[in-house]
Amino acid sequence: MYSSSNDPHQDINALLAEYGHDPESESQLKSLLPRIISTFGPNKSVEEIIEKLKSHQLSADPKGEYN
Repeated sequence: MYSSSNDPHQDINALLAEYGHDPESESQLKSLLPRIISTFGPNKSVEEIIEKLKSHQLSADPKGEYN
């Protein structure tokens, strides 16, 4: 896990090393893409997004249903 140092350049390099790699589960990300798009669509208001996130959070299925 990352811990901060006194050198911002070193901190950025450490973060990039930790998070700057290909996802291990690309297929899982692809399966979640429709849900992400439906939640954060370009025509959604902030209120709609918050309600959608709350409904996903309360869902028993971690992948949820996307509408």
